[in-house]
Amino acid sequence: MLARIKNFLSFLNGLLNFILYGRYDCVAAIILTKDNCIWLVKFAKEYGLPGGIVKHDESLEEAIKREVKEETGIIANSVKLFYSEERSGISKTFNVYEITNYELTLKSSLEGKPVKVNLVHLPKRMRGSHEKIIKLWLNQEKS
Repeated sequence: MLARIKNFLSFLNGLLNFILYGRYDCVAAIILTKDNCIWLVKFAKEYGLPGGIVKHDESLEEAIKREVKEETGIIANSVKLFYSEERSGISKTFNVYEITNYELTLKSSLEGKPVKVNLVHLPKRMRGSHEKIIKLWLNQEKS
């Protein structure tokens, strides 16, 4: 029941942003650990990259730092844009940042809890295009 309430609140937040600001930008982060794992967020029914909606008065970089801190407790010291795509739905763009320099201060949020995941064994239930983005990032790292 609590998971449904959280999902509904997340939906309402997105809808409110759309009503107030029109189409919006989204951000997500690939947070690499020193032992070649990444931090994901375990939501009610799936796993995903930490991230969310860019508020109307903030930059993409400010948004990803805020979202990462809200969803995981991790404080990003620096971010590097890895991937950006234009979208045709209510989100205008999807922007993925790589974070390797951060302060590890883990905490759970209303949306989920941070989970360290081995890159070789990604969870089966991943949110949206997140698995595709992680694999794209892995292929770039190998070249």
